[in-house]
Amino acid sequence: MKLTAAQCICLFITLLATPAQAQPLTDAFTYQGQLVRDSQPANGTYEFAFYLYTDQAGGTVVPHGSAFVPDIDVVDGRFTAFIDFETTNTIFNTTDTLWLEIRVRQAGDVIFETLTPRQRIAPAPTASHALNATKAQGADQFFQLFNDSGTSILQLAQDADTGGGALLSIPTSQVGSSGILVDANRDGTNSPSIEILGEQSFFSIRTDLTGDASTQLTPNAINATEILDEPGVAETELLFFGQLSPASIDTIGTAVIDAPAPGYILAIATTQVSFHHTNGTPTAGIFGLAVDSPYFPSNTDKQLWLSPNLPSGACNFPITVHALFPVSQGTHSVNFLGAISVAGNNIQVADTQITGVYIPTSYGSVSRNAPDASHPINSTQADPTPTRLDAIEAENAALRTQAQRQQRELDELKAMLNHLQQKQNQ
Repeated sequence: MKLTAAQCICLFITLLATPAQAQPLTDAFTYQGQLVRDSQPANGTYEFAFYLYTDQAGGTVVPHGSAFVPDIDVVDGRFTAFIDFETTNTIFNTTDTLWLEIRVRQAGDVIFETLTPRQRIAPAPTASHALNATKAQGADQFFQLFNDSGTSILQLAQDADTGGGALLSIPTSQVGSSGILVDANRDGTNSPSIEILGEQSFFSIRTDLTGDASTQLTPNAINATEILDEPGVAETELLFFGQLSPASIDTIGTAVIDAPAPGYILAIATTQVSFHHTNGTPTAGIFGLAVDSPYFPSNTDKQLWLSPNLPSGACNFPITVHALFPVSQGTHSVNFLGAISVAGNNIQVADTQITGVYIPTSYGSVSRNAPDASHPINSTQADPTPTRLDAIEAENAALRTQAQRQQRELDELKAMLNHLQQKQNQ
């Protein structure tokens, strides 16, 4: 019969000291391992004896360095033993490397069988003798935690990079590099890093890098529900609005959008305008956008105008207007507005699309498009021929006169050049 044990030490030490003062801890710890008998996992009740040596082979047992643990149930080879050397001053408070020798016998047997080789247990118990210890004693500066199967499930070691530090590794299995890695001194830069590597995704934070490389996520890991102020859009479509009202401002349609945070709304509206024009009378309509208001901001009112000199008839125009509005967090109405500029005009609107786009951040200056009820456009259209229409018509007439004069001068110059060319040929 041959008994062997997997070399596996797990320490579960109850810390009784307060953070303000380091206190010696008990020298008791939990030992977990796997016992094999005749090449098969052992089963049954066994007795264990544990001895501490300062030598890997030979030597003598250290003072108080023996413990007997009876009646341990071994199931499929796995066992757990609570070892207490019952000393008043822990025997692990030493710079010496200690070796644990295990002797075992099945209940009812007389002779203990010594398991080989002895197992090195420094410095883990020594490193845990004080709550606020800043350095583990011993040369290797290494601590491991094992599960019942003898698999390492946690490793804490001194960083080998320049400057030292600590390195924590929590693997998910013995296959591959998946798991959690915390490096307090990444590549000797004195900058911590955290890496979580799974079979399907990964996460990395490296403070030794800057910019986009400092944080890495699995592709497509972030969506709209995880971003407070992600850009978003709202839209309204209207097939037919009808005729604009005389002497008033009509809200042709509204798109409602929820701003998750302060930002901006880019408002866009497109529609088809039908003018039923009468010769001798100008036809004019005003269109624009406003947020949370029935009035035009002064810089978003756009006029569509037909000269009274044009013949009577129906004219269709597709038009698009847009404006940018700073907004607060909350629900906002993007209003597409229209108005008749000349009393008696017949203006109809159809096939309207209104879009509001929320934008969280500006990268330049933004002019505030604030509605102003006192703006002349927003007043009730009592004057059937507003002054601005007369001014526009007068300006157009002056431009036509100027163009006619310039054309006459150009014709005279052409005639003079032709005459000079003929004389030169003679």
